[in-house]
Amino acid sequence: MDYRELARLASNPPAVRLCAKTIKAVIGEELTDWERSFLDELEKFVDHDRLSTRQQEALHSLRSKATRRTMLQGFRASTLVKRLWEVRCDLSEESEEYISGLFKDLQEKGSELALSNGQWKFLFSVAREAGEIERYVEFS
Repeated sequence: MDYRELARLASNPPAVRLCAKTIKAVIGEELTDWERSFLDELEKFVDHDRLSTRQQEALHSLRSKATRRTMLQGFRASTLVKRLWEVRCDLSEESEEYISGLFKDLQEKGSELALSNGQWKFLFSVAREAGEIERYVEFS
């Protein structure tokens, strides 16, 4: 977590409001009641307010959850999910369920399947488990 970036964001009310709106637009259906009310409050953020460190960290966490990428470190999400779907019977039960869920998303979105940082981390761990990627490939 980059605390400098968080402090910069916290001192820029228009950026805080835009970030909150963007997060709600991207992952609105996945938000808990607390997260939704937190973002609602941030949408009203004004110049004289200041985000606490805890609020900054919560915003960073939600922003990270809302950030989606179709590719990471040369791997395309759709291709990796498809390869893991083909070997799902060799995976643990938890990994198989996870890949099955991603495969359903893949069928809807096709090659435009985009994953959050948390989803990429778990996908890389499953891919290592299945031997689809080398152990030295790290998530960053």
